[in-house]
Amino acid sequence: MAQLSVAPPWLVSAAQDLQSIGSTLAAANGAAAGPTTVLATAAADEVSTAIAALFAGHAREYHSLSGHFGAFNQQFVQALNSASGAYASAEAQSASLLQTVGRDVLGAINAPTEFLLGRPLIGNGADGTAANPNGGAGGLLIGNGGSGGARGPNAAGGPGGLGGWLYGNNGPAGTGSPVNASVPLYLDNNFPAVNVSINGGPSVPVLLDIGSAGLVVPIWDIGLQDLGLPTGFDVIRYGNGVNILYADFNTTVDFGSGAVTAPTSVQVGILPFPTSLQGLTLIAMGNGFGPTGHGVLGIGPNINVAAGGHGNVVTTALPGQLNEGELINIPQGYMQFGPNTGTPITSVSGVRVHLEQSERCWDGGIQLPAAVTGCLRRFSCHDNARVASTPTTLRVRPQP
Repeated sequence: MAQLSVAPPWLVSAAQDLQSIGSTLAAANGAAAGPTTVLATAAADEVSTAIAALFAGHAREYHSLSGHFGAFNQQFVQALNSASGAYASAEAQSASLLQTVGRDVLGAINAPTEFLLGRPLIGNGADGTAANPNGGAGGLLIGNGGSGGARGPNAAGGPGGLGGWLYGNNGPAGTGSPVNASVPLYLDNNFPAVNVSINGGPSVPVLLDIGSAGLVVPIWDIGLQDLGLPTGFDVIRYGNGVNILYADFNTTVDFGSGAVTAPTSVQVGILPFPTSLQGLTLIAMGNGFGPTGHGVLGIGPNINVAAGGHGNVVTTALPGQLNEGELINIPQGYMQFGPNTGTPITSVSGVRVHLEQSERCWDGGIQLPAAVTGCLRRFSCHDNARVASTPTTLRVRPQP
């Protein structure tokens, strides 16, 4: 059986064309009506009169037929317009029905994961707003994360939502002015610590470590809702005799004061296990995940990871200029993100130098001004390097 495909816009266009043709013919017939129905006789004889009457009769019959054609044309135009409206209405009803069915099917598919994890299996995340600037998470498997919203002047934009595990992109962060942000820093068991909230979970203290890279936290300290699926598993090994089996998740890290990262790699600890008596003692004391018991925030910029695993510096995922660095001020009790707001004493090009009690070294000679060397207590170098130094020059070469 033949299939007929009808497009409502085509019917509307055809009706308009027929309407135009009918109007043109009606105008032409109206202009010709007078000259063709009332003919002057060529002469006063009976033959001329009969010929004029004959042609006038034919003209009247033509104009009568033209009138019928015009009425038919108008009826046909009306029929096309009615058909177009009927088809458009039917298409709208079909589309509405399909949308309803689609929503019902997606609802049935997404219901289990939304109930268990608070996140759909398929679908895009909602965009952030001024009231709630964080972009919504997309589907666990398929879907783009929502875009972060703007928080207003002089504030960083909200983070974008997580994308799907199989297909989907993380949402972009919301726009905001480049700013600095400061968060409280304090000593916990004589170790510097800051509070973080991971994936919307509780605010917990983590050890601040410049000797490792990666945020490692126990699974009970993160928000499980909208977390999604892990991207991998590995073991991280610290130098305290404790190894930690972890799962890698892409999620957000909130330091407070508007400093919230885009989705980034976080190592979620599942099981700490000892490799020495010291490690066994630490785990027994509840310190398997670091001295605070809640994890370690490693921000060492040129360190792959403590040992093993594939940690990354999560602060590099902060929006705008907040990811340019961290100022750690233990005496005044704060850590500041963003560009340095202080007045520099001096600078050394070509190498990242931390004027800390323990100094890290790289290959090459560094000429240190006297104002700097007078502030340093000792140098310590890693990666089997040894130091050759004078009072103002530091050189590092590999251990033979």
